[in-house]
Amino acid sequence: FNPGPNQFGPPRLWLAGVGPAMTEVAGEVADGFLVHPFSTERFLREVTLPALERGFQRSGRSRDEFEISFPLMILTGESEADLAAAEEGARRQLAFYGSTPAYRRVLDVHGWGDLQPELNRLSKQGRWGDMGRLIEPELVDVFTVRGTPEEIAPRVLARYGDLVDRISFNAPYRADDARWTAALEGFKVDA
Repeated sequence: FNPGPNQFGPPRLWLAGVGPAMTEVAGEVADGFLVHPFSTERFLREVTLPALERGFQRSGRSRDEFEISFPLMILTGESEADLAAAEEGARRQLAFYGSTPAYRRVLDVHGWGDLQPELNRLSKQGRWGDMGRLIEPELVDVFTVRGTPEEIAPRVLARYGDLVDRISFNAPYRADDARWTAALEGFKVDA
């Protein structure tokens, strides 16, 4: 099968990674990078961006020719009960990711690396509920952006606006569509 020339050119190639080696490869050969949801502002600044830069240098490219996308965990709601439910979902998701040995490097940047083996042990025992209880509020706050729908856009832009080109909402909990519509309104730019 040969569809002939593509009038739009070759498709763009995006790679994902957590560790510095894969991230460097993305900077060297890809058109974009998909940040793992188990990432933080500090990890992006201290590990991810320097690794991408090393890849750019190897290929003679620059950040100007590259896009970074981040599926950021968003905790939003109109009430304390909404936010508590969102936080509970995030705790479970963060505990699951944190149990993965390859993702310990993200916890290490913040001094929480010793949590990973315990989460991993509990996961092997199927004690998923216990894992979420080990995720402290400070850890949740570092990995997520939290607020009312109207507060989300300014908080995301303040923390990640100079780091990534695209944000998608990663929400490991149930929320109604109106909440997301209100949160997205803050990202609109008047033309």
